[in-house]
Amino acid sequence: MKIRSFYYAVLCALMVTAGFASCSDDDDDNPAKQPEVPAVEKTDWRDSTLVKMADTRAFILNEGSIGLNNSNMIYFDWKKDSISDRCIYEQQNAKVLGDTGNDICVFGDVMIATVNGSNYISLMNKYGVELERVSFEETAWGKVRNVAVEAYGSDTLAYITSYGNSDRKDEASKGYVSIWKLTGNKLIYQVSVEVGRYPEGVVAVNGKAYVAVSGWGLERSVAIVEMGVATPKNVEVMGNPDNMLLVGDRVFVQGYGDAYDYPWGELNTTTGEFTQLGSANAFAAYQNTIYTAYSETNWTTYETTTTLSSYDLTTGRTNTAFFKNVPEEIISSSVYSVSVNQYTGDIYIATTDFVSDGKIYKFAANGNYESTFSSNGVNPAKIVFVK
Repeated sequence: MKIRSFYYAVLCALMVTAGFASCSDDDDDNPAKQPEVPAVEKTDWRDSTLVKMADTRAFILNEGSIGLNNSNMIYFDWKKDSISDRCIYEQQNAKVLGDTGNDICVFGDVMIATVNGSNYISLMNKYGVELERVSFEETAWGKVRNVAVEAYGSDTLAYITSYGNSDRKDEASKGYVSIWKLTGNKLIYQVSVEVGRYPEGVVAVNGKAYVAVSGWGLERSVAIVEMGVATPKNVEVMGNPDNMLLVGDRVFVQGYGDAYDYPWGELNTTTGEFTQLGSANAFAAYQNTIYTAYSETNWTTYETTTTLSSYDLTTGRTNTAFFKNVPEEIISSSVYSVSVNQYTGDIYIATTDFVSDGKIYKFAANGNYESTFSSNGVNPAKIVFVK
C-alpha cells in the first residue's frame, strides 16, 4: 500500500464514522455495462479459455486495504468500455489474489503482479491464469513491492524491489532488488542487490535498473543497479522518492519530497543529475507526453484539490488545459493512479476515498473526457492493457 494511503484511509474512516458523507458513490454514474464473461466448464484451471475475454482487454489491479485480504483484478474490454464486477484472478485460479496488490506489468505474453501483504509475486498469462507463484516469505528480501521487466540481450529479466526483513524505519533496513530470468512459464532467480532502505518503484532499460530508495522519508536517492556490477550507484534526487517512469530510454522520478510537495522530474542517466519539472502524486506517459495528477489535501478542512496536466517532452512545456470537460468530482477527489492505454493513447485517471470502491475516469488521447466507471475494488493502483 502507498504510504500516504494508510494515513488517508485512517482519516477517511474516521470521517465516515463521524457521519461525514462518503468521498464517492460508484453506483450513481457508472455507464459501463457488464460484459458477458461466462465461465466455461473446465477442470484445468490453467486453461486460458476458462473465462471468455475480448482481445482488447485490460486489468485493473485494486490494491485493497492493508490486512483485509481484499485485493482483486478486474477485467474490462477497453474497446467496448464494458467491465466485470468479479475478480478475474479469482475466477481463473479458484483463489483470492490476497492482501495488498502493489504493482502489475505486462510483457509479451505474460503479466507479473506483486502482492505486498501476502508477500509473493505471481506470473500469469494474459488471461489472468497463474503460471507460477514465488513467495518471498522465507527469504531475506522481505516484503515485495514493485516490478519492472525488460528484454536484455537474449534474456527477459524481471526486477523486483522488496523491503528487507526489518520492520523499523530507524534501523538500517536492507532493501533489495532481486533479478529474475523469465524462461517460458518460469521465473528463475539470478541475483539480489542491496540498494538501501525501503525501495519502491523500479524501471529497467539497457541492463540497468533504476530504483526509488524512499527510506520512508530517510532517503533521497535512486539506486542504479547494473547487470554484472555487485554494488549499485546511488544518485540524489529528492526526499522520499516513490515512483519511477520510463519513456523510451529517459527516466523520470516522482516522490513525496522533503516538504510533502510531491516533486517529479527527470534523472539524467548520463550525468546522474535530477531536474524537477513539477508536482504530481501520480504520472504516466504516452509517446512524448507525460500526464500528471497533483492532489493536495487541506488537513484542517479535509478538502482536496486536484490538478491534471500534460507535459510535452519535446517542447518542455506544461499544459494545465490539456484535459477537457473534467468532471468536477475529480477536482475534489484524491487521484490514486494514472494509466495509459498504449494502443490508443486513452488516459485513465483513478480516484479513491481509501475505504470504498474507486472510480476510473477515461479521457481520449486528445484530452476529452469520455466516461466514468467503478474500479470495483478499493484503491485502484494500476491498469494494464492487452491486445
